[in-house]
Amino acid sequence: MICDFDKAKVCKIEQIDLFIDDSIANCNRVNELGIETILFSSKGNLTDKTDLYRVDSWKNIYEKVKERY
Repeated sequence: MICDFDKAKVCKIEQIDLFIDDSIANCNRVNELGIETILFSSKGNLTDKTDLYRVDSWKNIYEKVKERY
């Protein structure tokens, strides 16, 4: 099943403060709206260069969220 919807649009409508995803494209689109993003490392994005904040575990996400909030 392919999920084909605009996550950035949904984030804006739902007033999301923090977006976590493994898609660089999704993170970039959401980040362009001024929403903080966390890129979750996956086999599909490890070799891609990006300036996005990247994590490789849920523990890292927890630490980032705890630090922020």
